[in-house]
Amino acid sequence: MQFYFAGGHLFQGEYRTHSTDAIEGDIWQAGGEEDALILGISFNTKKQILLNTLHIARPDKRTSSELDKGLFITCDPVPIR
Repeated sequence: MQFYFAGGHLFQGEYRTHSTDAIEGDIWQAGGEEDALILGISFNTKKQILLNTLHIARPDKRTSSELDKGLFITCDPVPIR
């Protein structure tokens, strides 16, 4: 999944973006096991990588990770009908 949002944020305490920057976000399946899905998550501008990390999502419970100060990813399980 790919998405964009406006800059004006500080990433990892050192990578400052301007409000005129378009930040590209990407989420992809980086791996997986029977009991977990590993998601790759990255944010970048045209000039630099701001963040590149992993999040482990579980099919049986809510998982949440703080990617950077004040920036979270949360995954909820979908009930099987």
